[in-house]
Amino acid sequence: GGVLVVANHTSYFDPLAVGMYLIWGAGRWPRYLGKVQLFHAPVLGWLARSCGQIPVERHSAKAKDALAAAEAALAAGKCVAIYPEGTLTGDPTLWPMKGKTGSARLALETDVPVIPVGQWGAHFFFPDEKPGFPLVLSRHHVFRVSAGDPVDLSDLRGQPVTKELLDEATRRIIDAITAQVAVLRGEPSAPSDLRRRACLLAGAALELAGRCSLGEGMRLAEQTLADGRAWAKFQRICEAQGGLREPPRSVVNRPLLAQRSGRVMAMNNRTLARLAKLAGAPDDKAAGVELHVRLGDEVSAGEPLMTVHAEARGELAYALDYAAANPNMLSIEA
Repeated sequence: GGVLVVANHTSYFDPLAVGMYLIWGAGRWPRYLGKVQLFHAPVLGWLARSCGQIPVERHSAKAKDALAAAEAALAAGKCVAIYPEGTLTGDPTLWPMKGKTGSARLALETDVPVIPVGQWGAHFFFPDEKPGFPLVLSRHHVFRVSAGDPVDLSDLRGQPVTKELLDEATRRIIDAITAQVAVLRGEPSAPSDLRRRACLLAGAALELAGRCSLGEGMRLAEQTLADGRAWAKFQRICEAQGGLREPPRSVVNRPLLAQRSGRVMAMNNRTLARLAKLAGAPDDKAAGVELHVRLGDEVSAGEPLMTVHAEARGELAYALDYAAANPNMLSIEA
Protein backbone atom coordinates (compact mmCIF):
# COMPACT_ATOMS: atom_id res chain seq x y z
CA GLY A 1 0.00 0.00 0.00
CA GLY A 2 0.89 3.68 0.01
CA VAL A 3 3.67 4.82 2.31
CA LEU A 4 5.13 8.25 3.02
CA VAL A 5 8.90 8.33 3.59
CA VAL A 6 10.28 11.42 5.37
CA ALA A 7 14.05 12.03 5.48
CA ASN A 8 16.64 14.61 6.49
CA HIS A 9 18.25 16.67 3.73
CA THR A 10 21.98 17.50 3.86
CA SER A 11 23.09 17.21 0.23
CA TYR A 12 21.98 16.96 -3.38
CA PHE A 13 23.23 13.37 -3.18
CA ASP A 14 20.50 12.49 -0.63
CA PRO A 15 17.87 11.28 -3.13
CA LEU A 16 20.27 8.74 -4.60
CA ALA A 17 21.47 7.54 -1.19
CA VAL A 18 17.97 7.15 0.26
CA GLY A 19 16.62 5.87 -3.07
CA MET A 20 19.13 3.02 -3.19
CA TYR A 21 18.23 2.13 0.39
CA LEU A 22 14.51 2.04 -0.38
CA ILE A 23 14.85 0.16 -3.70
CA TRP A 24 17.39 -2.43 -2.62
CA GLY A 25 16.51 -2.65 1.06
CA ALA A 26 12.72 -2.40 0.99
CA GLY A 27 11.84 -3.12 -2.62
CA ARG A 28 9.99 0.19 -2.95
CA TRP A 29 10.58 2.71 -5.76
CA PRO A 30 10.27 6.21 -4.27
CA ARG A 31 8.48 9.12 -5.94
CA TYR A 32 10.28 12.23 -4.68
CA LEU A 33 8.82 15.69 -4.40
CA GLY A 34 11.54 17.89 -5.92
CA LYS A 35 12.03 21.48 -7.05
CA VAL A 36 10.66 22.07 -10.54
CA GLN A 37 14.05 23.37 -11.73
CA LEU A 38 15.35 19.81 -11.52
CA PHE A 39 12.84 18.69 -14.14
CA HIS A 40 14.18 21.20 -16.66
CA ALA A 41 17.80 20.08 -16.28
CA PRO A 42 19.39 18.12 -19.16
CA VAL A 43 19.42 14.33 -18.66
CA LEU A 44 18.52 14.58 -14.97
CA GLY A 45 15.19 16.21 -15.80
CA TRP A 46 14.36 13.50 -18.32
CA LEU A 47 15.27 10.84 -15.77
CA ALA A 48 13.09 12.47 -13.08
CA ARG A 49 10.10 12.68 -15.43
CA SER A 50 10.58 9.11 -16.65
CA CYS A 51 10.70 7.75 -13.10
CA GLY A 52 7.44 9.42 -12.09
CA GLN A 53 8.96 12.01 -9.74
CA ILE A 54 6.77 14.92 -8.62
CA PRO A 55 7.76 18.54 -9.41
CA VAL A 56 7.17 21.27 -6.84
CA GLU A 57 6.83 24.90 -7.91
CA ARG A 58 7.72 26.49 -4.61
CA HIS A 59 6.50 29.97 -3.64
CA SER A 60 3.75 29.88 -6.26
CA ALA A 61 0.04 29.09 -6.49
CA LYS A 62 0.95 25.82 -8.21
CA ALA A 63 2.77 24.48 -5.14
CA LYS A 64 -0.43 22.77 -3.99
CA ASP A 65 -0.50 20.77 -7.24
CA ALA A 66 2.48 18.79 -6.00
CA LEU A 67 0.62 17.76 -2.84
CA ALA A 68 -2.37 16.70 -4.97
CA ALA A 69 -0.08 14.58 -7.16
CA ALA A 70 1.54 13.07 -4.06
CA GLU A 71 -1.90 12.24 -2.61
CA ALA A 72 -2.87 10.52 -5.85
CA ALA A 73 0.35 8.48 -5.83
CA LEU A 74 -0.22 7.44 -2.21
CA ALA A 75 -3.82 6.48 -2.98
CA ALA A 76 -2.48 4.32 -5.83
CA GLY A 77 -0.27 2.44 -3.36
CA LYS A 78 2.99 4.16 -4.29
CA CYS A 79 5.92 5.10 -2.08
CA VAL A 80 6.27 8.89 -1.87
CA ALA A 81 9.42 10.45 -0.39
CA ILE A 82 9.56 14.01 0.91
CA TYR A 83 12.00 16.23 2.80
CA PRO A 84 9.96 17.88 5.59
CA GLU A 85 12.54 20.67 5.90
CA GLY A 86 11.68 21.73 2.36
CA THR A 87 15.30 22.46 1.46
CA LEU A 88 18.86 21.60 2.47
CA THR A 89 19.29 21.96 6.22
CA GLY A 90 20.55 25.35 7.33
CA ASP A 91 21.94 23.94 10.58
CA PRO A 92 25.75 24.39 10.65
CA THR A 93 26.19 20.90 12.10
CA LEU A 94 23.72 19.38 9.59
CA TRP A 95 21.04 18.34 12.09
CA PRO A 96 17.45 18.46 10.81
CA MET A 97 15.97 21.93 11.20
CA LYS A 98 12.36 23.05 11.72
CA GLY A 99 10.09 21.34 9.20
CA LYS A 100 7.46 22.67 6.84
CA THR A 101 3.94 21.32 7.25
CA GLY A 102 3.55 19.70 3.81
CA SER A 103 4.56 16.22 4.95
CA ALA A 104 2.26 16.43 7.97
CA ARG A 105 -0.67 17.51 5.79
CA LEU A 106 -0.03 14.60 3.42
CA ALA A 107 0.13 12.16 6.32
CA LEU A 108 -3.06 13.38 7.99
CA GLU A 109 -5.11 13.66 4.81
CA THR A 110 -4.13 10.25 3.38
CA ASP A 111 -3.88 8.12 6.54
CA VAL A 112 -0.78 6.29 5.23
CA PRO A 113 2.12 5.17 7.45
CA VAL A 114 4.89 7.74 7.81
CA ILE A 115 8.36 6.15 7.88
CA PRO A 116 11.20 8.32 9.27
CA VAL A 117 14.52 7.81 7.49
CA GLY A 118 17.83 9.20 8.65
CA GLN A 119 20.85 9.41 6.39
CA TRP A 120 24.39 10.53 7.14
CA GLY A 121 27.40 10.87 4.88
CA ALA A 122 25.75 11.94 1.63
CA HIS A 123 27.16 15.44 2.16
CA PHE A 124 30.66 14.02 1.61
CA PHE A 125 29.69 13.23 -1.99
CA PHE A 126 28.31 16.71 -2.69
CA PRO A 127 30.16 18.76 -0.04
CA ASP A 128 28.48 22.10 -0.82
CA GLU A 129 25.13 23.44 -1.97
CA LYS A 130 26.02 23.46 -5.67
CA PRO A 131 25.11 20.40 -7.77
CA GLY A 132 28.09 18.94 -9.59
CA PHE A 133 29.81 15.67 -10.29
CA PRO A 134 29.60 13.52 -7.15
CA LEU A 135 32.79 12.45 -5.42
CA VAL A 136 31.92 8.77 -5.74
CA LEU A 137 35.36 7.52 -6.72
CA SER A 138 36.90 7.79 -3.25
CA ARG A 139 36.71 4.69 -1.09
CA HIS A 140 36.77 6.94 1.98
CA HIS A 141 33.30 8.37 1.35
CA VAL A 142 30.60 6.35 3.13
CA PHE A 143 26.92 7.09 3.59
CA ARG A 144 24.60 5.37 6.05
CA VAL A 145 20.82 5.13 6.00
CA SER A 146 18.42 3.94 8.71
CA ALA A 147 14.62 3.69 8.89
CA GLY A 148 12.53 3.74 12.05
CA ASP A 149 9.08 2.64 13.11
CA PRO A 150 6.14 4.63 11.70
CA VAL A 151 5.60 8.02 13.34
CA ASP A 152 2.67 7.78 15.75
CA LEU A 153 0.03 10.25 14.55
CA SER A 154 -2.96 8.18 15.59
CA ASP A 155 -4.27 10.73 18.10
CA LEU A 156 -4.11 13.49 15.47
CA ARG A 157 -5.95 11.71 12.68
CA GLY A 158 -9.64 12.43 12.14
CA GLN A 159 -9.42 15.91 13.65
CA PRO A 160 -9.95 19.20 11.79
CA VAL A 161 -6.65 20.13 10.13
CA THR A 162 -5.55 23.31 11.90
CA LYS A 163 -2.20 25.09 12.08
CA GLU A 164 -1.69 23.77 15.61
CA LEU A 165 -2.40 20.20 14.49
CA LEU A 166 -0.02 20.46 11.54
CA ASP A 167 2.71 21.97 13.73
CA GLU A 168 2.42 19.11 16.22
CA ALA A 169 2.50 16.45 13.50
CA THR A 170 5.50 18.17 11.90
CA ARG A 171 7.33 18.27 15.23
CA ARG A 172 6.83 14.54 15.72
CA ILE A 173 8.04 13.81 12.20
CA ILE A 174 11.21 15.91 12.62
CA ASP A 175 11.89 14.38 16.06
CA ALA A 176 11.60 10.86 14.60
CA ILE A 177 14.02 11.70 11.78
CA THR A 178 16.45 13.33 14.22
CA ALA A 179 16.44 10.17 16.36
CA GLN A 180 17.50 8.14 13.31
CA VAL A 181 20.26 10.62 12.47
CA ALA A 182 21.50 10.48 16.08
CA VAL A 183 22.03 6.73 15.77
CA LEU A 184 23.92 7.08 12.51
CA ARG A 185 26.13 9.79 14.01
CA GLY A 186 26.84 7.69 17.10
CA GLU A 187 25.36 10.16 19.57
CA PRO A 188 25.42 8.86 23.20
CA SER A 189 21.85 10.08 23.62
CA ALA A 190 20.61 8.04 20.66
CA PRO A 191 17.59 5.84 21.58
CA SER A 192 18.69 2.35 22.57
CA ASP A 193 16.13 0.65 20.33
CA LEU A 194 17.47 2.48 17.30
CA ARG A 195 21.04 1.60 18.28
CA ARG A 196 19.96 -2.03 18.47
CA ARG A 197 18.36 -1.84 15.02
CA ALA A 198 21.54 -0.31 13.59
CA CYS A 199 23.58 -3.17 15.06
CA LEU A 200 21.06 -5.66 13.71
CA LEU A 201 21.48 -4.29 10.17
CA ALA A 202 25.27 -4.13 10.54
CA GLY A 203 25.27 -7.69 11.84
CA ALA A 204 23.28 -8.90 8.84
CA ALA A 205 25.82 -7.22 6.54
CA LEU A 206 28.70 -8.91 8.39
CA GLU A 207 27.03 -12.27 7.97
CA LEU A 208 26.35 -11.68 4.27
CA ALA A 209 30.00 -10.68 3.78
CA GLY A 210 31.18 -13.88 5.45
CA ARG A 211 32.90 -12.05 8.29
CA CYS A 212 31.16 -14.21 10.87
CA SER A 213 28.89 -17.22 11.19
CA LEU A 214 25.13 -16.99 10.78
CA GLY A 215 23.56 -15.75 13.98
CA GLU A 216 26.79 -14.12 15.20
CA GLY A 217 26.50 -10.81 13.29
CA MET A 218 24.51 -8.91 15.91
CA ARG A 219 26.92 -9.84 18.69
CA LEU A 220 29.95 -8.88 16.58
CA ALA A 221 28.40 -5.53 15.59
CA GLU A 222 27.59 -4.65 19.21
CA GLN A 223 31.09 -5.66 20.30
CA THR A 224 32.67 -3.54 17.55
CA LEU A 225 30.65 -0.53 18.69
CA ALA A 226 31.30 -1.09 22.39
CA ASP A 227 35.07 -1.69 22.25
CA GLY A 228 35.76 1.38 20.15
CA ARG A 229 36.72 -0.27 16.87
CA ALA A 230 33.84 1.42 15.03
CA TRP A 231 34.93 4.81 16.32
CA ALA A 232 38.58 4.03 15.49
CA LYS A 233 37.62 3.14 11.94
CA PHE A 234 35.68 6.37 11.61
CA GLN A 235 38.75 8.30 12.82
CA ARG A 236 40.92 6.57 10.21
CA ILE A 237 38.46 7.62 7.51
CA CYS A 238 38.63 11.19 8.80
CA GLU A 239 42.42 11.03 8.89
CA ALA A 240 42.49 9.98 5.26
CA GLN A 241 40.44 13.10 4.50
CA GLY A 242 42.75 15.46 6.36
CA GLY A 243 42.42 14.45 9.99
CA LEU A 244 40.60 15.50 13.16
CA ARG A 245 42.40 18.47 14.69
CA GLU A 246 41.75 20.57 17.76
CA PRO A 247 41.61 24.21 16.63
CA PRO A 248 43.88 26.71 18.40
CA ARG A 249 42.36 28.98 21.04
CA SER A 250 41.51 32.51 19.96
CA VAL A 251 43.20 35.59 21.40
CA VAL A 252 39.93 37.56 21.67
CA ASN A 253 36.35 36.35 21.81
CA ARG A 254 32.88 37.44 22.81
CA PRO A 255 29.73 35.42 23.63
CA LEU A 256 26.43 36.36 21.97
CA LEU A 257 23.51 36.02 24.38
CA ALA A 258 19.87 35.06 23.91
CA GLN A 259 17.65 38.12 23.97
CA ARG A 260 14.65 36.13 25.15
CA SER A 261 13.68 32.72 26.46
CA GLY A 262 12.26 30.03 24.19
CA ARG A 263 13.19 27.21 21.83
CA VAL A 264 15.78 27.42 19.05
CA MET A 265 13.62 26.85 15.97
CA ALA A 266 15.93 27.78 13.07
CA MET A 267 19.50 28.72 12.23
CA ASN A 268 20.57 30.82 9.26
CA ASN A 269 23.66 29.04 7.99
CA ARG A 270 24.58 31.76 5.52
CA THR A 271 24.63 34.56 8.07
CA LEU A 272 26.54 32.38 10.53
CA ALA A 273 29.13 31.63 7.84
CA ARG A 274 29.38 35.35 7.07
CA LEU A 275 29.87 36.09 10.77
CA ALA A 276 32.71 33.55 10.96
CA LYS A 277 34.35 35.01 7.86
CA LEU A 278 34.23 38.56 9.26
CA ALA A 279 35.92 37.22 12.39
CA GLY A 280 38.80 35.99 10.22
CA ALA A 281 37.92 32.42 9.27
CA PRO A 282 39.12 30.38 7.51
CA ASP A 283 42.48 32.16 7.06
CA ASP A 284 42.92 32.72 10.79
CA LYS A 285 42.84 29.23 12.25
CA ALA A 286 41.63 30.36 15.67
CA ALA A 287 38.79 32.46 14.24
CA GLY A 288 35.21 31.37 13.80
CA VAL A 289 31.90 30.85 15.55
CA GLU A 290 31.41 28.31 18.35
CA LEU A 291 27.76 27.31 18.74
CA HIS A 292 26.53 26.36 22.20
CA VAL A 293 22.99 25.29 21.27
CA ARG A 294 21.28 23.03 18.77
CA LEU A 295 17.95 23.16 17.00
CA GLY A 296 15.16 22.35 19.43
CA ASP A 297 17.12 23.38 22.55
CA GLU A 298 15.34 25.41 25.20
CA VAL A 299 17.26 28.57 26.16
CA SER A 300 16.83 31.31 28.73
CA ALA A 301 17.27 35.03 28.20
CA GLY A 302 20.93 35.92 28.77
CA GLU A 303 22.17 32.41 28.04
CA PRO A 304 25.15 32.22 25.60
CA LEU A 305 24.03 31.05 22.15
CA MET A 306 27.44 31.21 20.51
CA THR A 307 30.91 32.65 20.95
CA VAL A 308 32.67 34.65 18.24
CA HIS A 309 36.43 33.98 18.14
CA ALA A 310 39.01 36.19 16.41
CA GLU A 311 42.75 36.77 16.39
CA ALA A 312 42.52 40.56 16.30
CA ARG A 313 40.24 43.01 18.07
CA GLY A 314 39.44 44.82 14.84
CA GLU A 315 38.12 41.66 13.21
CA LEU A 316 36.10 40.85 16.32
CA ALA A 317 34.57 44.34 16.16
CA TYR A 318 33.61 43.83 12.49
CA ALA A 319 31.96 40.52 13.35
CA LEU A 320 30.09 41.95 16.34
CA ASP A 321 28.75 44.84 14.25
CA TYR A 322 27.43 42.32 11.73
CA ALA A 323 25.87 40.24 14.53
CA ALA A 324 24.13 43.32 15.91
CA ALA A 325 22.68 44.07 12.45
CA ASN A 326 21.50 40.46 12.03
CA PRO A 327 19.91 39.48 15.37
CA ASN A 328 17.91 36.58 13.88
CA MET A 329 20.78 34.30 12.92
CA LEU A 330 19.22 31.97 15.45
CA SER A 331 15.43 32.09 15.58
CA ILE A 332 14.01 31.64 19.08
CA GLU A 333 10.29 31.20 19.60
CA ALA A 334 8.57 31.31 22.98
